[in-house]
Amino acid sequence: MAQELLKKLHHLATTGATLTDGQQTELEDWYAQQDREEQSALNLSGVNTDLESLRVQVEAALAQLLAATKRMQDLVAENDNLRHDLAFLRQKLTTASALQTA
Repeated sequence: MAQELLKKLHHLATTGATLTDGQQTELEDWYAQQDREEQSALNLSGVNTDLESLRVQVEAALAQLLAATKRMQDLVAENDNLRHDLAFLRQKLTTASALQTA
């Protein structure tokens, strides 16, 4: 039965009109179909939950990545300072060695 006719039957039933047994059966079948479609649509909420779970996992991974990046930047800065100190000490050692041989 066409959707429009079923909607009209629904309207008649909700306004108190008397339906034939056949019309009532058609309407109940349509209600059951509507319920199945609605249930199917509601099952998609599980997908939304999965997406939210993935979003939380991605945010946690991003936080870990940012922390690791910060630690690497700190290590690079520390290494640069150590290289500078090492170059200074080598220069000082070279100067002291040159003074001793002179």
